[in-house]
Amino acid sequence: MAKTWTTRRRGDERDFLRSLRKGMTVYVINEPAHIVPGVYRPRTYSSHTVTGKNWITGGWEIGNNNSAAGFLRFWGTVYDQPPAGFDHISYDEGDVRYDGYGLHPEKAFDRKLDAAELDYLDVEARYASERRALDKKAGRRGHH
Repeated sequence: MAKTWTTRRRGDERDFLRSLRKGMTVYVINEPAHIVPGVYRPRTYSSHTVTGKNWITGGWEIGNNNSAAGFLRFWGTVYDQPPAGFDHISYDEGDVRYDGYGLHPEKAFDRKLDAAELDYLDVEARYASERRALDKKAGRRGHH
């Protein structure tokens, strides 16, 4: 039976802190606040490892300088085994970049560009070339 610690039960934080040991992995359920394009699963789980004790406070740390108590308070519920019915956040769903928008690489562009569109593209290319030359002259790198 998987152990669960939550902020809603009295004494769970103390029990959680007592049960931790270095190298232990704990799991939380991610519920994104925003819809992410190309991600069709609204909830996933992620794993976090106890890295040791803080050299100043002596409390357990999870990941990069996250106190274990603060970790539990932030996530609300922590599991000692992967939660059933959820995929890991790094689960590969396949290539969904072209679902519903954009030109798929296997599809041909089905029309010819008219003179106005060609002129527009020529102006944009010239502008980009001028900006690149100015950036190089000024010693800047990257995009603005």
